[in-house]
Amino acid sequence: MRSILMSVCLASLFAAALPAACAVSCPVTTETASDARTALLHRDYDKALSLYQAQLAQSPNNRVAIAGEVETLLRQQKIAEALDTAEKGATADPHSAEVLTALVAAQYRAGLPWKAWDTSKTALDADPCYPLIHLWLARQAALRSLYATAAQQARTAHMLDPTNPEIRSEWIQTLPAADRIRELDAYLASPTGDDPDDIRHMQQFLEFLKKSAAEPRKPCHLVSKTTSTQLPFIYLMENASRIRAFGLDVRLNGEK
Repeated sequence: MRSILMSVCLASLFAAALPAACAVSCPVTTETASDARTALLHRDYDKALSLYQAQLAQSPNNRVAIAGEVETLLRQQKIAEALDTAEKGATADPHSAEVLTALVAAQYRAGLPWKAWDTSKTALDADPCYPLIHLWLARQAALRSLYATAAQQARTAHMLDPTNPEIRSEWIQTLPAADRIRELDAYLASPTGDDPDDIRHMQQFLEFLKKSAAEPRKPCHLVSKTTSTQLPFIYLMENASRIRAFGLDVRLNGEK
């Protein structure tokens, strides 16, 4: 099994709240998809759910099956049921990165990003090498407009598991246009478990990227030769002696 030496130090907001370990040796995921996982990727959600539940009937604490059941329920838009399943799993096994990350996904989808953030810290502490926790850190960073951190976390997730479709989809968005076209083409040609509407949107985006790449570049340029100017602010008064704010005196088509 290949392994990579990676940094799990996170910048800005993340650094203050997450574990401080900076370099760990992590295995790269090379696992073969189970029957349940294969059914999920082919959008046979009922079959996938049945198989995961059968696994849990035999082994109630099966971490992979719990995470798989939660993911399947989320794919079926059964958000409340997924959240309940994940919460019960995390209560029974509070140190499982797989189960905790499934809970992060359920909390995020349920509109509880502040809870998802707290759970993410616990999941990362449980296993900084678990690929999917980095995917959800990427999404939460983007939610906070921390786009550089989001891209770094998406790349980390992909390094740890280059085959997971959900991770691949996020990673593709970090690539330059030419690479993005190639990877998105390959992504859409394989079973990913995505909703048909999501696939349609990705196909439309791919066509847009291809069309943009085929067209000649149309650089913008200034029509004016002016290199600098000064615009005086005007006082917006609260009363005779108190300035409320500053503004610009603007005219449009000759009208003030």
